[in-house]
This record gives sequence, structure tokens and C-alpha cells, in this order.
Amino acid sequence: MSLQGPESPDDGKWLKFYEEAGITLYRAGETASGLIPFKASGVFAGPLESYLMVLLHHDRKPTWAPKLKSVKVHKRIDSNTFIFSEYYKTPWPAADREFLLVGKVRFMGPNHVRLEAVNAQQKNLKDAYHILCDVKLLNLDLKKVSSNKTAITFEFYGDMMGWMPVWLINLIQKKWPMRFLKGLSDQVATGKAIATKEYLGLERPSRTR
Repeated sequence: MSLQGPESPDDGKWLKFYEEAGITLYRAGETASGLIPFKASGVFAGPLESYLMVLLHHDRKPTWAPKLKSVKVHKRIDSNTFIFSEYYKTPWPAADREFLLVGKVRFMGPNHVRLEAVNAQQKNLKDAYHILCDVKLLNLDLKKVSSNKTAITFEFYGDMMGWMPVWLINLIQKKWPMRFLKGLSDQVATGKAIATKEYLGLERPSRTR
């Protein structure tokens, strides 16, 4: 089962619009009003497993992910599936946002891992002090290039909901994914990736072990 929503853009709709420091940014050519799509990709130093460890270390994620205040794991549905919230600080005058998601770690092959997420249906878990975003697709693809290089593709397609100025929407589309990938690679570069219980509890196909 894929978590991708039916309204998500297909590969043919992504248009390259910016490149910096080895990171390429794309936006969707045609989207419904209010939706913010972006895709960012690049090749980064560090082994794939270190990136997976960092992404699953929820307590430390706010130290490197831009504007992220905290992460709360509500429930682990199975070894590879979680219901969780991410709470984001949104620049004034807009209100802070929450992503309430069901996420899955999917082993696509021996050298390819995908972290995918969409809206969780458990709206009773929503925080009353944040605007709940509508996330139709959030994918992070990690592909091994070599023992110390990883290709990453980050896709997002969703509606931030509520009022936001145009300059902030443009900032989210352009600056946020670049800062996220740079922060992630910088965290891996410290060499201090930790195998958390979420990472150690993953169920892997025998061919990826």
C-alpha cells in the first residue's frame, strides 16, 4: 500500500526552477489553489543508514530541521508505521502549524529506503494551538550511491491551511527544503547518528540486511 494521495503531482509535472550547493529544486507546473508542492534532490556525503538513523531520532530532529519545534510520536502501529505530529514555528503574522501524519518506513530494495507520510485520520490527536496542515504527500527517498554517499529526494505536496502571506509561501517552497537537506547532511557529518528504538525496531526484508 502506498501512502501517496490521488491528487499528488506525477513526475511529468515537476519543473526545475532553482539549484544551489548541489541541491536542485522543482515545483509542480499545475496545482490547485492553496497547495504548495516542492521537490528537492541532491547527493550527500554519508552512508544511507546514518541518514535513516538521523531521520528517526525524533528528539533531536528539532535541533537541525528548520522551524521545527518538536515531534510527538502518538502511536507505533507496527514495526515500520507510526502516527506522529510535527509542530512548526511559522513566522509572524501567520499562526504555527502542525503536521499530523501516519508515516511508514519502506524498504524498496537493498540500496533504497523511502520514508512516506500523509494525513493521519485521528483528528482527536490534533493540538488546539496549531493550525492543522493538509498533507497529501511527504516522501523522503534515500538511495545508496556508494559506501559514503547517499542520493536524497524530498517531495512535499499539501496545503498549509489558514492564511499565509505570499512571501512566506515562496519561502517555504524555495528555502525550507534546501535548509532541511543541508541540516540533515550536516547532522550526519557529525558522525554521531544514534540508533534509536524506532530505528532498531524496523522490520527489514531479508535481502536488505
